[in-house]
Order: sequence, then C-alpha cells, then structure tokens
Amino acid sequence: MAAPEGVRTAVVRALGAPDSAFWQIDVPPLTATEFSGRFEHWNVRLGQPLGQSAADAGRSPETS
Repeated sequence: MAAPEGVRTAVVRALGAPDSAFWQIDVPPLTATEFSGRFEHWNVRLGQPLGQSAADAGRSPETS
C-alpha cells in the first residue's frame, strides 16, 4: 500500500502536471488509485474502494 504522498507523486508524473499540482490532489484514505492507458496517455481513477477495479465500478451488483 502506498502512502498518499506516493500516490500524489505518481498522479502528477503520469498526467504531466506541474509540481504545484501535488498539493491539489486529494487521496482518500484506504482507497485504491488505478492507472490505465498507454505511453503518454494516462487515465487515473482515485478513491475506488479497496478490492474494486474501475471495470467493476460500472457494473451493477448481481442478484440471485
């Protein structure tokens, strides 16, 4: 598990944001950050509950 500072740094670098953006990124506690995409084109999803991927986030719960 990464500390919020490590997540902020990764987000700033992936998005090519200025260093000052570091302080503008909120990382909720006990959540996952997911990076997807390709070289020079990244998508970032912050604040996913642990154990839930971005692909799962759009799905409705299964009912039996």
